Amino acid sequence: MKRNISLIFPILGMQVLLILWTTLSHYYIEVNTLRHTLSENETDKAEYTHFIVESLIKKETSKLSGLSKALKNRGDLINGLADYISSGNITNLKNAMDMLFPQFEVDIFQIADRNKKVLYQAHNPKGSHEKSEHHGVVEAMLADDIIMASELEEGWAIRAIVPAYRGDDLYGTITLGMWIDDGYAQNISNATEVQVSIGSVDGVIASSLPKNERNLINPEAIKTSILTLKPTRVEYPKAFKVLHYAPIDVANEPFCLIIGIDTSPSFELLQKNKAHIIKVSVLILIIALSLAGGITMILLRPLKMLNSKAKETVRDLSGMDFKEPKGNEIKNLVNSFNVMVQKLSDHIKERRRAEDELKKHKEKLEDLVIERTTELRKSNEKLTNTIQELEWRTNEMMLLNKLGDLLQACDSEEETYNIIINICKQLFPVDFGYLCILDDNKKILKIVAKWGDVNIYDTEFEQNQCWAIRRGKEHIVINPDFDPICPHVTNKTNFGSLCVPMSAQGEVIGMIHISIGDNKNEKSLDDAERIIGSKMMLVKSIIERYAPGVINLRLRETLRIQSIRDPLTGLYNRRHMTESLEREARRVERRGISIGIIMIDVDHFKQFNDTYGHEAGDKVLIELGGYFKKFTRGEDIACRYGGEEFILILTDATLENTLNKAEEIREQVKENLKIKHLGKLLKITISLGVAVYPEHGETTEDAIKAADKALYVAKSKGRDCVKKAK
Repeated sequence: MKRNISLIFPILGMQVLLILWTTLSHYYIEVNTLRHTLSENETDKAEYTHFIVESLIKKETSKLSGLSKALKNRGDLINGLADYISSGNITNLKNAMDMLFPQFEVDIFQIADRNKKVLYQAHNPKGSHEKSEHHGVVEAMLADDIIMASELEEGWAIRAIVPAYRGDDLYGTITLGMWIDDGYAQNISNATEVQVSIGSVDGVIASSLPKNERNLINPEAIKTSILTLKPTRVEYPKAFKVLHYAPIDVANEPFCLIIGIDTSPSFELLQKNKAHIIKVSVLILIIALSLAGGITMILLRPLKMLNSKAKETVRDLSGMDFKEPKGNEIKNLVNSFNVMVQKLSDHIKERRRAEDELKKHKEKLEDLVIERTTELRKSNEKLTNTIQELEWRTNEMMLLNKLGDLLQACDSEEETYNIIINICKQLFPVDFGYLCILDDNKKILKIVAKWGDVNIYDTEFEQNQCWAIRRGKEHIVINPDFDPICPHVTNKTNFGSLCVPMSAQGEVIGMIHISIGDNKNEKSLDDAERIIGSKMMLVKSIIERYAPGVINLRLRETLRIQSIRDPLTGLYNRRHMTESLEREARRVERRGISIGIIMIDVDHFKQFNDTYGHEAGDKVLIELGGYFKKFTRGEDIACRYGGEEFILILTDATLENTLNKAEEIREQVKENLKIKHLGKLLKITISLGVAVYPEHGETTEDAIKAADKALYVAKSKGRDCVKKAK
């Protein structure tokens, strides 16, 4: 028993210290948790109140907006304002406003004329005099109506301002509003049962706090909350107050809402719970000390068991027993372990000799394993390379199939450029190059798209600057020092390049150029030839899918143009004119604009044909077509209506604009348009009929008929003139 006493005291002492530390920590954590919970409750209450106040303000704003919209339809107000402006009689206006003011339950009700001068206000002004101009009146006149919060000479107010119209005439503006003052804040406080204040960047503008408590409001906190759009909490422990500053938007004007929370109930609850926490902590301390003694006794039991195991181990290793020396449990355990370690050391030496022999045998086996592993690694690398090559070929086929699918879905040749470049980026990730398209008119190649880090100084070059186009087959550069390089290649590369012409149906349409990037696997000239050959086959596969697709798109575009263009004049035909006019008619309905229509006929054209022949007549029509394309806007539509008749559609044009344009065209044709025929200069004149949709017809067909009738009048009045539809 004496040996155990020496260990009980240090163990028990450490347990007591741990228990005391745990008890004090429990007290500290519980108190802070309670304090934090109370603080969160106060914050939640402030945020809930902020939401309610914001809803009340929005309700007031919605009320003003609804009332202001209703005033637009008040004929008595508009008529009273009109009477005052025309005759100076304000009686009707005053009676209407005095009757409406008690029904609206607002603070501000006034009316102003077009010059922003207040004519009459049914409310009593807060200031010492009336103000002749108010902020927001001009904006309301321009914006139809406006809801705003602003600072007036009398103070801050929320106002709804609407323009007063009768027909298209603007007589002035009508204003409804609520003052943002202490009474406004007190009404909100009565509804929410908390103290409420409202502030701007300049300070407090309204508050329900008593006068002696308003010094607690911090102007800097108000400004910070508005500018940063973040809530701020400021505590005043001595006054048992917490002020919660939060930004709020009132009619598109930033304000700060200050919610005052009384913290005295929370303080009393905290003090009450502190006493309860102390009692619980003391009870925990007593129970823990009682358990510590029993735990100490239990802790000594494993030491005795471990000492017994050590003696059994020595007995098993050496076949002998030893006497237990005197001392406490730890000393006995150490002595037992010393004897056990010595016996184990002797046993280990014997085993080492056997292990040395096993080690030599193991080394021989490891050498054999390394040899076999090397052989397997080489086989594995070869198999991996084969798999990677197969995967890359599969990916190439997928990308080529994807290219074919995308080309079939393209609507224009220009759409195909980015598609083929994106495919090339994936198929040749370390290379760079570009796509060239042949311009048959100029006999040049244009670079329309590129990929990779390629520098292009000129996007156009002649055909003879590319060896592939000259030779009619691919041109490969393996060694730049010996192989001829195309003049259009500006990026010099040490790893070779190739140009592959694109042709379909016997027609050359362009060329693809690829400059080989830095490939670390290229060890020799044979490797370079193999890699470039592989890339060339891939490029040919791309061209086999791309070139026919481009030819088909060009054919489709040619057919589309032929379906909407007149082959002789190059102008749009009657079918396209009908479709375009229907589309513009829908724009007229949406935007409330008008379309000008000019019907044109060549004077004495049949006689001209009979005199000079149909070839000269065709030349007249061709020259007129070129003139109309040159002297009309890009958004206008010039069409050949039939025979020698033409029609011009002027978008977003009034009758006056259309008449002026028609007269200008007539004069220009008469003075400047001359036809050379058999060494003679032949002059022509035209007659024009003008109509405007929807002014001259409920449908576009009616408007065209009106323009045609006007053209007939112009021809019957002697020709070479402009007549408008009736």
